[in-house]
Amino acid sequence: MCAVQKELVIPLTDTGRKCGYITWRKKDDADVKSIFGNSSYVNLVFDNSYQKNKTVDWERRRIGITWTLTRNLSKKVSAIAIEKQTRNSWKVSFK
Repeated sequence: MCAVQKELVIPLTDTGRKCGYITWRKKDDADVKSIFGNSSYVNLVFDNSYQKNKTVDWERRRIGITWTLTRNLSKKVSAIAIEKQTRNSWKVSFK
């Protein structure tokens, strides 16, 4: 069993930016599972918004967060940081 991780930083891909997804590669599966466990749904907290019950698509390795959020990000943003806040919510920030 994986140790529980408190923060994870993954790249913001071009597809993730264009389509509004947090995506990860197969090699990052263990790290993502250490943050989210085996959850099918997650609650995400952003600077100015809260998204409830976002589906974790383990097969396609993505979580939809809305393209209106990701397309408005600066081109300098290249990573997504995910940090566990409470039992059922995670803070998401862009770096």
